[in-house]
Amino acid sequence: MKKITLLLLSGILSVFVLYAENKSFMLTGASFAIPQNGWFEVMCKSFNAIPLNKAVGGDSICSTANSMAASRLYTLDELDRTDAFIIFHAHNENVNDGSVLKDDYTKYELPTKNYSIAYDYVIRKYMDDCKNLEHNPSSKYYNIAGGKPARIVLCTDWHDGRLVFNRSVRELATKWNLPLIEWDKNIGFSNAETSNGTHPSVQYAMDTKTIGGIEYGWHPRRGEAEYIQLKMAEIAVSELETIFGKVPVSVIAENKSKVVTKGEDVYASFFFKGKSPWNFTYEVNGTSFSVNNVDVTSNPLIVKIPTATLSGDITIKPTHVSNSETSEGIAGNEIIIHQSDNNMLPVMDTYIHERSTTTSYLSSNSLQVKTYTDRYSRESFLSFNITDLDESSEKIIFRTYFYKIDYTKKDLEFQDVHNIELCGNTNNYTDITWSTRPDDFETITSERIYPKDLNSYINWDITNWVKQKKAVGATHITLCIKATKGIDLLNFYSSEYSKFKPQILTVADKSNSINEEVMQERIKIYPNPVKDVLFIDANDLSCKLNIFSSTGQKVYGATNCQSSVNVSALPSGVYVVQVITGKQIYNRTIIKK
Repeated sequence: MKKITLLLLSGILSVFVLYAENKSFMLTGASFAIPQNGWFEVMCKSFNAIPLNKAVGGDSICSTANSMAASRLYTLDELDRTDAFIIFHAHNENVNDGSVLKDDYTKYELPTKNYSIAYDYVIRKYMDDCKNLEHNPSSKYYNIAGGKPARIVLCTDWHDGRLVFNRSVRELATKWNLPLIEWDKNIGFSNAETSNGTHPSVQYAMDTKTIGGIEYGWHPRRGEAEYIQLKMAEIAVSELETIFGKVPVSVIAENKSKVVTKGEDVYASFFFKGKSPWNFTYEVNGTSFSVNNVDVTSNPLIVKIPTATLSGDITIKPTHVSNSETSEGIAGNEIIIHQSDNNMLPVMDTYIHERSTTTSYLSSNSLQVKTYTDRYSRESFLSFNITDLDESSEKIIFRTYFYKIDYTKKDLEFQDVHNIELCGNTNNYTDITWSTRPDDFETITSERIYPKDLNSYINWDITNWVKQKKAVGATHITLCIKATKGIDLLNFYSSEYSKFKPQILTVADKSNSINEEVMQERIKIYPNPVKDVLFIDANDLSCKLNIFSSTGQKVYGATNCQSSVNVSALPSGVYVVQVITGKQIYNRTIIKK
């Protein structure tokens, strides 16, 4: 079929770039704030802000003070473009002990281990650093009276277990008139729900700590898709909205199924902004569907599109979105999904393992991807022969089937979001190991993989890159799949598996094609059903011939149309016979008896 297009209407586009100009948020903290958690990064996405995460596991506010004193925490450029400086150090210490504070913060003896001194130093030092930008010729705030506004945001702990810290950080916020993200107050559970000495936070934690005879959750489970991280992000957004204004309620659709084969399930993803829960409606070829009470933990919402009664183009369009604060949010983009016209399987695929540098995994059913600091990283490689690939194709999509997650901690399923990068070169390989892996790959594109994407194809659009390589004479390409974010081991099926094989799908450009009814008159395929010999009468058209199984696997291919094909060895079932002539592709479904 023809092509996939993504049309962004001006209204929805304006929402998603509303905060894009000159927005950056900086975070300093320890293990509660490091990027593996995800709440800060999710919060930044709501404002289209660049996250500058300076948190380091094992550090404390004292470490931040010491780094600031040594001019190591941020560069001039980072200070210049930071719109909010967020501090999240939640050790159960008094951070507002006035007896140890000095009128002149520059008189403190650093390094220090005192939390009250450290907080006082960090707050006042940041304020002075922002003010002094007015005297720095390299700053955009040069010669602006008062320099840059110093927006500092403090945070409570993620629950009410750190009583000393939560009390004193509130005092500190009041003292300096600073915004405070009150996670303990808004997270949804409290000491009032403690049962048998166990706090309800334990069920969301990766470890525990006993304070005052009560067992609390210590570190919340990490990952951008984890419930607590998403709730923390939502609460943080609400507080920062008091500074930067409301995040408009909106929904945008994206193609999860970039290209599909005939008869395959179709999925779309819906991304929401604004306060949850959301109610929304969407249309599939003009038929309306409604979904209510979409929680923040379901964002993005992946929807299986009902296509049983549809044929041809599938047009998906969100038409309405609302929440408790807004009856009419912004919805209006449209995606159109078509089926692929051709596919190709890799001539080689394998994965490589950092711990097994000389081992080959050519015969494995799995393609593995992982990145971490434990030296157990994996990358996967796939080589394709693209000699017969039509460079005029409207879309060229590479996809692999995501079927399993191996969690870093076997007893905990961390709901993380992984960024998977696709790289490529134009070489052809018969095998690759960690010790022989090439280093000349260029980045093509990347996709974010959510835990809810399990048991589905992940798609990467490689159209422009492949066309560029074909234009300079490339006959092969090799693709590398690697993780640049995420803590878990992801497993995709290799070409050794019986179905759900990795493949390249193409969508032909039919802008110059002849009418399909005319094609049907000129090409005869019979008998149907067929038992032994299938006859193809193409009226002397110059064409190629392919036959695909119902799962999209090519079972026969010829560079010219033959008058007959012996199909007696094929298992019984449904097949698609494909005739390609010029830019025209004609598909005919047959039944093999």
